[in-house]
Amino acid sequence: MTSPAAPAGSRDLAIRIATAADVPVILHFIRSLARYEKLEHEVVADEAALQATLFGARPAAEVVIAELAGTAAGFALFFQSYSTFSPGRACTSRICSSSHPRAATASGRR
Repeated sequence: MTSPAAPAGSRDLAIRIATAADVPVILHFIRSLARYEKLEHEVVADEAALQATLFGARPAAEVVIAELAGTAAGFALFFQSYSTFSPGRACTSRICSSSHPRAATASGRR
C-alpha cells in the first residue's frame, strides 16, 4: 500500500516532541496567543515555571512543536484529566500556531 502524496508545502513541516531547550519558544507562543486574545496581562508563566511543570520530575503536560523548514511555527500542549463521575481519562489540548506566513497552509488549514 502506498501513501498519498504529501500536500504541497507540507514536506518541510515537522512535528516533534518538545524538550527542555524549547521552553523559551513555548513561552513565546503562550504570550503570542495571549496577545492575540487580548489577555497578555493575565500571563504569569515564566521560563522557570514552564521548566518545572513541563520538564520536571512529574510533568503536568506534554508538548509538541511544529516546525516549518526548521523554524518553530506552533505548538500543541496536551494533558490528561480524570473523571470521578464517569471513571476514565480524558485528554485536553491547547494548540497555538504562529504568524509564520506558511503555517496555515502547511498544517492543513486554509
